[in-house]
Amino acid sequence: MNDNIREILKTAFSHSLAISVISNNKIPKETKELFKGKINPNSIQDKDLIKNKELHDNVNWKIINKNKAVRILARDIDLLEKIDIKELGLTVTDLFPLFLQYPELIHQMVKDFNLLTPIESIRLLECNPDLIEFIDISKYNFSKKDLIEIINKFKRSPQIIERIDLYDLDHFHTRRLLIDTGIDYMDKLNLSQLKNVDWIEILENQPELLEYCDLSVFETNDCYLLTKLVIMFPELSYLIENNKDKISALGWEYLIKEDFENYQDVCCWEKLSESNWNNILKKHPNLYYIKQKYYIF
Repeated sequence: MNDNIREILKTAFSHSLAISVISNNKIPKETKELFKGKINPNSIQDKDLIKNKELHDNVNWKIINKNKAVRILARDIDLLEKIDIKELGLTVTDLFPLFLQYPELIHQMVKDFNLLTPIESIRLLECNPDLIEFIDISKYNFSKKDLIEIINKFKRSPQIIERIDLYDLDHFHTRRLLIDTGIDYMDKLNLSQLKNVDWIEILENQPELLEYCDLSVFETNDCYLLTKLVIMFPELSYLIENNKDKISALGWEYLIKEDFENYQDVCCWEKLSESNWNNILKKHPNLYYIKQKYYIF
């Protein structure tokens, strides 16, 4: 018999014996007294340990497993009279599931908010964002992972986000925050790291942020994303004229498909290939006469 099976059988026997002895009214009281404070709580299933009140005075709570203690307390907070949190050495992180259910216990169990670790401060704020009045998160040098977790969890809680240094966020998370919150934290972000592809996604979701966009990031390379931008914001059409020599065949194809009337006169038709024309004519078959005019077969 291997050790795992032996341990499972041992635990099952201990659980069965404890329940049988304590619950059996035919067993003399003197006999039951022999078990007082000696039953191993780790051998008892959670539901029985909570439900069977007779067990409470017969269990050796000092040896209860930390995780089991938190699970038990989350389901029956009255057992705090039996389970000594301090003696078990439970940390704020260990107690997180309990605090989620009973946030009012935080002030009772956390004696000094200044001693919290960065991750403990995050966990407590998850339980009660109003604790920001007691937790100075501005003093922490959060890891990139922790910072991202804070943003994902508290982006709708300005009283928390406003106290975090957001300037060093990478372009991906800066973009995500702008999409989710608009101008709320604009003055705390480093917009200079945003790329044209970031701005396209941002503006698709938050068009009012156009005024904060550095348009020059679109005037590089083949300007394909510039063509997408001006379709989104027709008032920027002057940028097409300014950059017409840089716009690729794919860019002109997109402009003609989306807004032929406005771009037919500035289009560099000679750049369009057979493939570009096939795509254009699928949407605008009436433009075949222009293909005959400009395309060299």
